[in-house]
Amino acid sequence: MTKITGILLAAGASRRFGRPKLVEPLANGEPLGVFAAKNLISFLSSTLVVVSDQDNALVSRYRQLGLDVVINEAADEGMAASLVKGIQSSPECDAWIIALADMPWVKPETIGLIKNRLEDGASMVAPLYQGKRGHPVGFSSQWKTALLNLQGDKGGRELLRKHADQVSLIDTDDEGILLDVDYPHDLK
Repeated sequence: MTKITGILLAAGASRRFGRPKLVEPLANGEPLGVFAAKNLISFLSSTLVVVSDQDNALVSRYRQLGLDVVINEAADEGMAASLVKGIQSSPECDAWIIALADMPWVKPETIGLIKNRLEDGASMVAPLYQGKRGHPVGFSSQWKTALLNLQGDKGGRELLRKHADQVSLIDTDDEGILLDVDYPHDLK
């Protein structure tokens, strides 16, 4: 059996948004960072969330959902630092599904498709919507060293680009794989 861990990256500073965006309520009243977490755990029993500090307003909510909370003291170094922290915190995995906490509209079924593809032996997996690649993405443990060596604010994007011939793409009807929240108007 393949052990797949979900990693929710939630350590961003929300600079473009102007205030902590992950606590902003969606139309259903749920904070967007919590809604994104619920989508991820709907298909993954092993899930962790990387936050910037223990005072994060959502830490207790994440723990109530059963997520392991990982503090990234180096969050200001960029997304890669959080991804590295998540990988380091789940060393006994065969694969990871990396999701972004500011992308709450990803359908849980899309996460299930990525999980299935990893279980079938794919080394990297990414969803497509109308020909555009989105998130979340999956990596098998064969990419562990490369993931641990990432730096900056690009996350795994460079690996996906550089090794495009090894990415298993999944066509979906899920526009949520492209929709993130960077500015307040993105919530509408």
